[in-house]
Amino acid sequence: MTTIRRCLAAVLLPVLGLVVWAAPAHAADLAVTSPDSGEDSTPVVAGVGAPGTEVHVQRDGTDVCVSPVAVDETWSCEVAPALPLNESTSLDVVALDPVGGAEVGRTSLSYYVWPAVATITITDPQPGDTLGRQVAGTARVEGQVEQLDVWIDGAQVDGFVAQEDGTRFTFSADVDVPGGPHTLQLRGTDGFGRDLASDTVSFVLDDVAPDAPVLLSPAPGSRLTAWPDTFSGTGTPGDVVHVAFDGSAEPVTRPVTVGADGRWSTTEYDWNPAEANPRTVFAGQNRTFRFLVFESDPYNNRAVTPFSLHIDLRTAAGGGDPTPSTPPAAPAARPGSPVAELANTGPEQAGAGGLLGGSLVLAGAALVVWSRRPVGSR
Repeated sequence: MTTIRRCLAAVLLPVLGLVVWAAPAHAADLAVTSPDSGEDSTPVVAGVGAPGTEVHVQRDGTDVCVSPVAVDETWSCEVAPALPLNESTSLDVVALDPVGGAEVGRTSLSYYVWPAVATITITDPQPGDTLGRQVAGTARVEGQVEQLDVWIDGAQVDGFVAQEDGTRFTFSADVDVPGGPHTLQLRGTDGFGRDLASDTVSFVLDDVAPDAPVLLSPAPGSRLTAWPDTFSGTGTPGDVVHVAFDGSAEPVTRPVTVGADGRWSTTEYDWNPAEANPRTVFAGQNRTFRFLVFESDPYNNRAVTPFSLHIDLRTAAGGGDPTPSTPPAAPAARPGSPVAELANTGPEQAGAGGLLGGSLVLAGAALVVWSRRPVGSR
């Protein structure tokens, strides 16, 4: 009897083992191990399952890829046709028994295809343009960006990039490079960590200052009895000129463009009469003022010409000839305005009225002494 049992075991065990190996898999045996997003629109979907089963990846009930489960319980297949960009697509993963095709497991996958990498095109400046030390321009961006930076000659510089509207971006940066040819590029990353780069644009940096402007009227060093309301002179055609106080840089005149004939004329700055301004701050004073004529070319290179004027504002203030013993207090300046500093502009001059008053005091004292002498001694 024992021998018969051994014989039956020898015959049946291999058969039973085969049957166990080929038994249908359960749903718990099927899983997806591939990522749920990527930039590949035909991703490779992978996972684990019961050996001997066949995995069908389906989109809307249609197979997009099929793979048998290997002995090591792994499976993988490449999806085709391509999935839509910038969308999440639901995929069903079904395990089938190869004998009879019965479903033995099911799971699902939502796969997001990243959008295409953004393209960045610099639209301004154009290749070969001449720029100043403040490099500024615009770019067209098609796609998603997370961050953009300005690069000059292959090195990142401090700058600012902002989205204006839709695909239009603006950028600017103050660069510290010598005059001559250079390259400009925008670089950055998108929300998925991918590197972005624009086209490279060549440009020429102009760092040559213009010729110094010349002031013709009022003549430098002249003496005036009223605050000047017009300044004029010569400069480089196309440049912008304005007059400011030396030291505080508070503007005195409006900026004006030098004409084609090389001449410029600009009027007093539009002061608000209700706020502190030179006419109110210096009313009644007799002093020398120091000024600067600034000239800026289209590339923001500057030239400066200093000059001074002696201006007697006593008559304009209705105070007569005598100069006040102490300068009048400057009106309170609005926050952020350097007008209050103007009282320190230029050396203060002694007025003739002060000398005359002193002489009169001395003469009066002498007259009193003389009048008190005895009659016989006169």
